Amino acid sequence: MPNCSTKRKLIVLAILFAIPATAQTPMQRYATHDSAASAARKARDWSEYQRHVVVLDSILGGHPNVQIVNARIASHMGDTATAYSKLRVFAAMGLQRNIEADSELVALKSSATWKAINDALASNSRVVGVTTPAFAMPDSDFVAEDIAWDPIAKRWLVTGIRRSVIVAVDRN
Repeated sequence: MPNCSTKRKLIVLAILFAIPATAQTPMQRYATHDSAASAARKARDWSEYQRHVVVLDSILGGHPNVQIVNARIASHMGDTATAYSKLRVFAAMGLQRNIEADSELVALKSSATWKAINDALASNSRVVGVTTPAFAMPDSDFVAEDIAWDPIAKRWLVTGIRRSVIVAVDRN
């Protein structure tokens, strides 16, 4: 929490740069729209739900689950073209999901497009090669985000999202 001096400086800067003192951080903006989206979904107000999901998608940058949510919203609103489009985008991400079990997509199930999307999702789960693990992370609580090979030091660099760390893993 900023102290009084810091608050005064922020207010002065906000006035000088015409930035509202109540401007939200991305996390606050996410929380606000996520809460409002949940309320709209519960009320089955699909257009209001969609309005908030658009903002969430802009914050999350095309997250796969948002594609599914957008497909559900479009399905509820009777916009099958958009619903199928969002499901195709999800499938094109190389992901797999059992959309047959999704009760919010029932209106889409009786078409050739539905079958094609299901086929694409099923093909995403097929094995495409044989791999050999290079190493295993010793910490079972480690959530890897990115991995890169350092050819000079001959080691892997793995970023951990949960603890904001970079771990170096050598060949041993």
